[in-house]
Amino acid sequence: MAILAFVRSEIPPGEWLPLQEAARWYDVNVATLYRLLTRGVLTRHRRQGDKRTYLLVKELERELRPRPTESP
Repeated sequence: MAILAFVRSEIPPGEWLPLQEAARWYDVNVATLYRLLTRGVLTRHRRQGDKRTYLLVKELERELRPRPTESP
């Protein structure tokens, strides 16, 4: 299941994005990212000593990048 959203044309810098920043970058609600985490579409990553959730940019690009629609 792909969620279409307005996204910037460039790829965000770095390999990881904190959840809040990812929501801003891809212009989606934080709840949308939590839903994708719950469904197993995205993987939650944490750094030692840091309680924030980080998301892998490759996964975000795969799931949130708009794709062409199929013609009927």
